[in-house]
Amino acid sequence: VADKGSALGHSYTDYVYNNDATIEKNGTETAKCDRCDETNTRTKPGTRITASGAVISVKSSETVDYRSNVTVIAYADNVPEGYFIAIYDGNNELARGDNKSVSYKAGEMTASKTFTVKVIDSSGNIQKDSSGNQLQKNIEVKVKSGFFDKLIAFFKKLFNVLPEIEIKPLDH
Repeated sequence: VADKGSALGHSYTDYVYNNDATIEKNGTETAKCDRCDETNTRTKPGTRITASGAVISVKSSETVDYRSNVTVIAYADNVPEGYFIAIYDGNNELARGDNKSVSYKAGEMTASKTFTVKVIDSSGNIQKDSSGNQLQKNIEVKVKSGFFDKLIAFFKKLFNVLPEIEIKPLDH
């Protein structure tokens, strides 16, 4: 006697998610045939782990003295393992942290600059939020560069007392 699954064909109705999605691929779900003990496993679309719920914390703007030694620091929440927070200057990655924080020593700043903090995957692809916008925030570092600012910086450099500035969000 052939089993019922062979005669009637298999029928899979109650799929259970296997909780095995990664950042590279969707997870799977498995069902047992309604007529026999055969099982079927298939890909469950839309389960791939993404960083769409990530929240980046940065200080959006800071004004510093001419030639200040600047370190830019950013934090993030809800970034899954396998993703990173990185600091960019345009399209150039300057520093890559882990999934919680990143810092970049910009050194002596003599001109204003905007750094961008992004959530990326291991290949450097910028992640997007649930609305399709890139997960990123800007940090604008403004440098006081008037004549007297430069003169004061000259003497601070001479006496090796240039300020060390950490630009980071207030809530961390």
